[in-house]
Amino acid sequence: MNTKVNLEDSHEDILAKSMSGLKLGKKEMAKRISLPLSRVNNVLSGVSDLEVIHLMASELKLDPKKLSLIAKKNYLPESISLIGLKQFNLPFRGMKVNHYILWNEKTRHAWLFDVGPDANEIVDFVRSTDLNIVSIFLTHTHLDHIYCINELRGKVGNPPVWVHQLETIINSVSIVEGYRNSLGGIKLVALHTHGHSVGGLTYLIDGLPCP
Repeated sequence: MNTKVNLEDSHEDILAKSMSGLKLGKKEMAKRISLPLSRVNNVLSGVSDLEVIHLMASELKLDPKKLSLIAKKNYLPESISLIGLKQFNLPFRGMKVNHYILWNEKTRHAWLFDVGPDANEIVDFVRSTDLNIVSIFLTHTHLDHIYCINELRGKVGNPPVWVHQLETIINSVSIVEGYRNSLGGIKLVALHTHGHSVGGLTYLIDGLPCP
């Protein structure tokens, strides 16, 4: 994988999730940055008011410059180059959803992170590259990230689905922060990063080879 990863979240999503994670309401935010509540509401509704965005980002310990670039639709993270990782970026109800497949080059065993809205592209890739999905790890269970999960599992051998215990779904395995797994020399640790959802997980990966 050697690409720029498109962000799913807009500036208002990032600010709202950060506020939620800190249990910080709109009125309190307006008070902290000494601006009218109406301007905070406007930003959280999608208005690109850079002064307010900068102040809110600073209060939330986010990067004001990067968040301002996101608001201007002019920011992408730096390119990454790794062997054994592919990103899918598929449309779902007017937005794009990111999900990923990671694999061990020697064993061809693979992990899938979220399943997105359409199983076909993933299944085609798995079959064309002779991969075997041994686990599906969910970051959270909002519909855009699990939409095709039953269809996909049925087409790739019904691998186990791992999800935080606060967001269990049918036929899933509950995990908590600190859960570990391995794929040969590739290691995974689950981190509980709630805010966007109560059981949101981030997966820290170590051991993917570089070109």
